[in-house]
Amino acid sequence: MPTLGTDNTDTVKRALEVYSKRSQQIAPYVQAAVVGEIQVPRQSMPSEVWLTFALFWEGSHETLENLVRDADIVGHSLPSAEEVAWTLLMLKDRGWLSIRGELYALTAEGRSIVQSIVGNGNLRERTQRLEEWISTHPLKGNQRESW
Repeated sequence: MPTLGTDNTDTVKRALEVYSKRSQQIAPYVQAAVVGEIQVPRQSMPSEVWLTFALFWEGSHETLENLVRDADIVGHSLPSAEEVAWTLLMLKDRGWLSIRGELYALTAEGRSIVQSIVGNGNLRERTQRLEEWISTHPLKGNQRESW
């Protein structure tokens, strides 16, 4: 177990390896879902909140690996392929998802709206506000009705 003042290089390397491996495992499913090749079952709201906030937090287009990392930091859990795909589809349906090749980000509009929702404060306060907003603004009229 690392202690204060020790080199955490190995711990960081192991964490990065986990994110890399997870992103490689889920990439085919996520990519197929985003282009509509497969149906994605509805996922829990917390994962949608964590992944949306992770994209907001990053602020620019990020790889799937970095999205997995940021979602783990925000939600303290590695997201599944279904959770990532569901969130990206929800963002896409809201018009908030920007995709450049294999990079993902919020659109300028999506980023502005999320900023207006989450405001300032600590991570917990901000994600709670986002969860409340998502739960009171469901998407309707499509196959993926949200919360």
